[in-house]
Amino acid sequence: METWIQNAITDWKVDNVKMNPPATMADIEYTESVLNIIFPQDFKEFNLTLNGFDGLDWQRHMITFWPLKMMIEEYDEKENGFIGFADYSLKVNAIGFIRGKEGVYKIYPSVKDHGHEYIAPSFQDVVHMINSNNDLIY
Repeated sequence: METWIQNAITDWKVDNVKMNPPATMADIEYTESVLNIIFPQDFKEFNLTLNGFDGLDWQRHMITFWPLKMMIEEYDEKENGFIGFADYSLKVNAIGFIRGKEGVYKIYPSVKDHGHEYIAPSFQDVVHMINSNNDLIY
């Protein structure tokens, strides 16, 4: 397991976050096919270690990582290719990828005509930003 993933899990265990068991490569490939996206390698490694938080549990900064199934359920084609994988405080904002673009973005679903705001070059960077309570997440 990658060190950055181990560090994140250790941090979440301190917060007593309930985490789902790992996804399988078949689960990841199925999600990619449904959402028409190829996930970055760091995102795949993360999901092969844990498949999001259980029951929408969240870490100390009120961020929850979604299981792959929820990513499919929450996808909205009206969002111009935005594919969420986490949210802050029950969807004040959502964090995810945009099909065809590099990096990680956030949106504010309750704001009419909201745009996508770039926040980081990689999933690994976003995990670190979330756990260190970086203001760009919010």
